[in-house]
Amino acid sequence: MMKAEELGNACDDFPTSCCIHIVGYGVAGRAVTEHLKATSNLADIRVFGLTPGENQWDNHILESDMLFLVVDPAVGDDIQQALALAIRAKKEGALTFAICYSQKPITPEVDGPWRDLDILKDSVDALFVVVAEQSALQGAANTKERIVALMNVNCQTIVHSIGNLFAQRGMVAIDFADIRTIFQNSGYAVIGVGFGWGEAGGTNAATSAIGSLIRRGIDVTKARGALVTISAHPQYFPLDLFSDVMDVCDSTLAVDWNLAAGTYLDCARLDDKVSVYLLVTGVDKEHAVLPIPSA
Repeated sequence: MMKAEELGNACDDFPTSCCIHIVGYGVAGRAVTEHLKATSNLADIRVFGLTPGENQWDNHILESDMLFLVVDPAVGDDIQQALALAIRAKKEGALTFAICYSQKPITPEVDGPWRDLDILKDSVDALFVVVAEQSALQGAANTKERIVALMNVNCQTIVHSIGNLFAQRGMVAIDFADIRTIFQNSGYAVIGVGFGWGEAGGTNAATSAIGSLIRRGIDVTKARGALVTISAHPQYFPLDLFSDVMDVCDSTLAVDWNLAAGTYLDCARLDDKVSVYLLVTGVDKEHAVLPIPSA
């Protein structure tokens, strides 16, 4: 991939243009929020991790433009607290996302969590479900720790694919109104992730992101809407990278979708890797709760 022109202070800190809060409930939520604090450059994004049963969140959360709630759907008290906050935040105009984080399979036979997912989905704008693919990790050393680490990364990827559009500089800007159009009252959502390198990095990354959803049985031609996030180091972000990715998406996704796209510059990278995150909304629950693959 040809290098783009030098972008001056492209890697300088860039204050977020909207107010973003992340609240983690209980053991699962605290694990994710602590991981975010330790490993992420979240700029002005504020992160709260609440102990089980705790509901002492900061009232400034109600002033959020975007609010992420991380909760284990099997913990009734925590999910009720998350529901209460989500309902209040939505009334104040926040765009609300829930990420359900479960180390155990969620199936229709397990009535409680399955029912609670629908209740939570109806109380937020978009609901992501992150379930570990435990079978792929069985027999490995420190299996439990590896499952937790994998799920933390997956939750972080969802948050960053949206939040970094505002918290980091980008070659192609996106308006918060576009984000709202994609996700407001959109129901179950899923994320596909793809990577590429070299001259065809954008094309390959987009194709891989779409393929990761198709392999989960998701019909990408029938979903409701999508947000495409593209990131690369500023030295390897030519002007045609954005169009390469969008050409793949336009040729594959439904023509009547609500589709928005933006970019951010990944200044921590040292190579020409291109990352594409495809967040798809309006997915049926059965596909939304499939395990996130381990690789």
